[in-house]
Amino acid sequence: QSQRLRSGRSGQLWDLVHGSQSLVASGFLAQGRHWDLRRRCDSSRAPALSGQEWGPLDPPADIDSSGTIVGKILEAGVKLLLREYDSVQVKVRCRFDELIWGQVEAVHLSGFNWCSQLRLSARQLVISVPEGARLDYGELLGGRVQLTETAHGWAEAVFNEADFGNFLTYPQVQAAAPQIDGVTFRFLPDGVVVDRPACRVRFEGLLGGERLTVELEAAADGNPTAVLLEPSGGPPGLAEALTSFFRALSVDLAGAVLHFHALRLDLRTGTKGPEEVVRIRLKAEILRIPNPLRDRI
Repeated sequence: QSQRLRSGRSGQLWDLVHGSQSLVASGFLAQGRHWDLRRRCDSSRAPALSGQEWGPLDPPADIDSSGTIVGKILEAGVKLLLREYDSVQVKVRCRFDELIWGQVEAVHLSGFNWCSQLRLSARQLVISVPEGARLDYGELLGGRVQLTETAHGWAEAVFNEADFGNFLTYPQVQAAAPQIDGVTFRFLPDGVVVDRPACRVRFEGLLGGERLTVELEAAADGNPTAVLLEPSGGPPGLAEALTSFFRALSVDLAGAVLHFHALRLDLRTGTKGPEEVVRIRLKAEILRIPNPLRDRI
């Protein structure tokens, strides 16, 4: 059953979670002080982002229980950013003797049936940092997760038709919509149709008061191409502008910057049976961890 958070209680809930995590972290993670402090991790490793189109984004295997504490703190913060969700899980792979220097080996965030405070929704969302991140260990002892350098990885969002309409009308996406002769194309939330056999997703929008129907064709290489259906051909240059818009799209989720990489149409089994969905793979650039008391996504 979906969890719903009441905004009036969010501050109290965060204080409760933050306080309990601080007690656990300060008692449990402080054990790391007894480890050999001379051992440091090599921070020069860079994630290999090239060549990964649709490879699996699997959670990392556990090493010891130190990653569990970091994961629970992150889970608590993510839940406060959401209006509702079915599940949220964060898996962190790290070692005690490396964590005291702020090094974790991998981070994996996943969830099902999410809806954010600004109504960005997805049937599934995964953000994977497979080759490590660096944290402030002092902040961690206080029950907070803070990056000391940018982390890189991959993300994947799975949208049904309603989700894709919410995505198109998400304020940050709409703000980046293309303009034709000074007029901004305005996406509409309704009218989305996913046609997996034809490898197309249809949506509607307005340009200067004229209602337009657009199909986004998913190519084998993952690059989408926009085609205007109604009126036939549409305003000159709009199809090309929408194609460029989707291929270059970036969304900043309060410090988690997601850059478009590839799109395909898929079939998944939902709560009401099989449904056709839009699957988008993105490159992830994590500049900071969102703060649920200040940020809205």
